[in-house]
Amino acid sequence: MATKQDTLFRTFAMLRTIPKEPRYKATSTIHAALNDTPHNQYASDLHLKMIKYAHEFKNITDKEFCEGVGLLSSFGTKFIKICNLT
Repeated sequence: MATKQDTLFRTFAMLRTIPKEPRYKATSTIHAALNDTPHNQYASDLHLKMIKYAHEFKNITDKEFCEGVGLLSSFGTKFIKICNLT
């Protein structure tokens, strides 16, 4: 039987997509950082990086962010929430 951690890892693995050519440096930086992140720290690292580079995301849409980082568009909601917090 799969553990909760295994299920979470598979969920994040399914949500990753191959990023398009990045238009923004921050999205390619986040993508590279997430590739090196252990699966149990993926969500927290994603949030921290989005907060760290929030000033660069003032003129970017949620769809552009998800495409640049290599995530499915469902993470666009998280992106909008983090941008509203900063």
